[in-house]
Parts: sequence; structure tokens; C-alpha cells
Amino acid sequence: MSGFIIDADGVRIEGDLKITAFCGPGVFRLNSFEQVSLHASIKFRAEGKRRFKEYYPESINGYAFLFKGQWVVYTSTLAPYHYFSKIKSHPAFLRVIETGTIKLFDRRRGYKLRAEEVVVADYYVADERDNLFRLSGKDVKNLQVFLQEKINMDVAFFEELSYKVEIRNLKWLIMDYNDWMIMSLQRNKAI
Repeated sequence: MSGFIIDADGVRIEGDLKITAFCGPGVFRLNSFEQVSLHASIKFRAEGKRRFKEYYPESINGYAFLFKGQWVVYTSTLAPYHYFSKIKSHPAFLRVIETGTIKLFDRRRGYKLRAEEVVVADYYVADERDNLFRLSGKDVKNLQVFLQEKINMDVAFFEELSYKVEIRNLKWLIMDYNDWMIMSLQRNKAI
């Protein structure tokens, strides 16, 4: 697929990315692509080159490709995860879902459940200072508390909401909050 990488120096390099529609042994997705492996590495061939080279989160800043007329963007980061009672981190490409004052990312991971491959999404939220947090099960159950206490989202925003604060609305919560922040800044300038 046509796309680009951003190298470690921040330079955009155009070319082709190797993206597969296969999501496991014999499973083909017509309207999607295999996402689990895209968080660990990406195969890329720069324009004018013959061979693909594999890149890891430690070696480039990110990559993007065009899929069904929309850009799919991944950024390289140290993704936090819970290891017993400690929070650790490891290099990963996270898919960018929303940017702005608050940023939203996801990471797909697969595991075996009996004879089936199950894919789940982990969500990551970055606050205004780009501190990155992974939503745990406890955070999902108490999403508004997480967003207010860890991400520092304004209480006034939640008072104006017309829908529930729950994980299925997370993308809309972040998008609407970013818009709400822009409108708040404009209101404050007008005063």
C-alpha cells in the first residue's frame, strides 16, 4: 500500500508498506487489514527501491498508509502496560485515533482462546502534557473518574454531555472534548 514512514530524524520518506488482509491462518478480511503485527514492526520500501526493509518502533517515529481513502497513522512510543502492581513500558507503534489537546490511541493484540484467535483493543490516552496512560479494566469501569483525575478533563465538559461516559463512546468523548476546549478558548478570548 502507498504510504510513508517518518524516520528517526523526522524526515518523511514516501514509498510502499506491506500490509496484509490475512488475519490468521486462512482468515481473509475483505474490508480490513491485519492489525496485530502492525504494532510491533512494519515492512517498508522507499520509492525507487526494490526490497522491503523491516522497521521497529525504536528505529522510526511512525508510519502511515492510505486505506479506503483514509489515512491510517501509527506513531512510535513507549507504551505503558500493567505488570502485576507495577507500570512498565515497551516500544510499540500505536494507531492514532484522535489528536488535539487530548490524544487517543489504540493497540490491537491477539491471544488464543481455546482454538480461536481473539483480538482485543487496548486504549491509550495522552493528556495535555503528552503523558500517556493505558486504560485498565478499572479505568474502563470508572471512565469519567479516569478522564477527570488522570487526564485532567474539565468537570464542566461532563456536565454538558448529552450521552453516556462509557468505553464505546471514548472516541467521541475525546473528539468532543477537544472541540469543547477550542470553543472555551474562543469564549475566553471574547471576554
